[in-house]
Amino acid sequence: AASDVYQRQERWRIYVKTTSSGSIAAYTPIHEVEDALELLPSILLSITTIILAATLAGGLILGLRQQKRINAIQSGLQKIADGDLSYRIAPKQVRDDVDELMQGIDDATQKLEMSVQQLTDFSRNVAHELRTPLTQLRAVLETAKDSDDMARAINKTEDVIRIFDSIQRISRLGRHESNAPLEPVALNDLA
Repeated sequence: AASDVYQRQERWRIYVKTTSSGSIAAYTPIHEVEDALELLPSILLSITTIILAATLAGGLILGLRQQKRINAIQSGLQKIADGDLSYRIAPKQVRDDVDELMQGIDDATQKLEMSVQQLTDFSRNVAHELRTPLTQLRAVLETAKDSDDMARAINKTEDVIRIFDSIQRISRLGRHESNAPLEPVALNDLA
């Protein structure tokens, strides 16, 4: 058998490693290395296919999860745009940037809800304040017979104008547009 190996003149690859106790040699026929090198592309292709499939599956799962969250944001914004300012979209626990975005939308919606409520209350108060002088003005005009009645009607008209002036002043102050200097007010007298 040894003469057969010699006659085929096989070539060998020898690996030598020097250690503290001497040298270690390992050898293998070159045709086995060549066989292994021929298998390498198919092994790499299999590994690459498995990694690519796992990456795509993971990406698909994460993408679907994020799309579900984005759909929840869009649905919530639509409900808010339709007038439901009490609707909230943020989860109970903030975990990432999307949750922080949802929390920011909820905070803005809450502030908007409070502003709308204040505007509603203000409008209700203005309507109440205007109703009394306008009703009195109407009564005076309906029964007006002389210049004293007309003077009372003019005074009631001045009351209505003062209320509108106050509303405009409040609006300008809210927008920081007031040119008039502020005056000190004695709160004891006001109370």
